[in-house]
Amino acid sequence: HEASAAANDLEAVRAHNSRCVEETRRLHAMVVDPTHAADVARLMVLVKKHGEVKAGEHTFKVACKRSMREMQRTLAATAEGPSCAAPGALDTGVLPTSSPSPEEEEHMRDIQATFLKEERKHTSARGAVAKRTRAVQLLARKLDDIPTRAELVQYERRFA
Repeated sequence: HEASAAANDLEAVRAHNSRCVEETRRLHAMVVDPTHAADVARLMVLVKKHGEVKAGEHTFKVACKRSMREMQRTLAATAEGPSCAAPGALDTGVLPTSSPSPEEEEHMRDIQATFLKEERKHTSARGAVAKRTRAVQLLARKLDDIPTRAELVQYERRFA
């Protein structure tokens, strides 16, 4: 029984092999045929380009992984290390690539001073608005306690 199964498998492999050989002969005849020369040349260029793209893809992936590891190391180092900002400086979330020039430092101090001044003005203005709102609400409650003319007439009729 095993011998007949092996013989059947051998026959299937031989049939597949003969089909492959016939297809190879047919394709070789097409490649050699001068009427298909332009198509074959274009196909060869495309196959070569495909190989180059695959190789480029691999090198690109390797470079991206290397760059990712380097960025992760830099991120971890900045997260663990001391703050790179000067005391009192605004935290912009951007890591400096080099130390700022004295002009840039002066400009940053001016900007920070202006920001703090405007922030204080904003806070005091909000406080004034809140105080005014509380006064208006107090007056509104007092006005609600005073009966209107229609209410007074109704009270007179009810209790008189």
